[in-house]
Amino acid sequence: MYARQDPLRQHHGPGAALVGDAAEFFDPFTGEGMYSALRGGELLAPFVAEALRGTQSNEKHVLAGYEAKRRSEFGGKWKLERIIGMAIAYPYFLNNAARALSRNKDLADLLVGVAGDFIPAKVALNPRVLFNLFISPAIRT
Repeated sequence: MYARQDPLRQHHGPGAALVGDAAEFFDPFTGEGMYSALRGGELLAPFVAEALRGTQSNEKHVLAGYEAKRRSEFGGKWKLERIIGMAIAYPYFLNNAARALSRNKDLADLLVGVAGDFIPAKVALNPRVLFNLFISPAIRT
């Protein structure tokens, strides 16, 4: 069965914070570990600067803001990765998706765009898109 991508509840501790592959699992099928590491570093930087200006007790509170920012930035992609991972585990859905992607260039381009991080994951999480990807091909056959 497919494991949850983001098993850690907290990605920081005293004097340390994780980004990229160190912070979470990326399925090789959909993962963008390099992007996550670089973007995660960008997200983390202002929180680290603020934490360094404060006290150690303030550090935990400040870095909790980083956690919220990570969830906001990557949450949609994590959901889509879990959906695709589950589809891979079930041949019925995987075959439907393969059929849909081979017939619909726009749908294929959309998924490539989300995987490449230049289209927001929320576009692909639209119920109509997911239906067209995993269910509709079976109806049309």
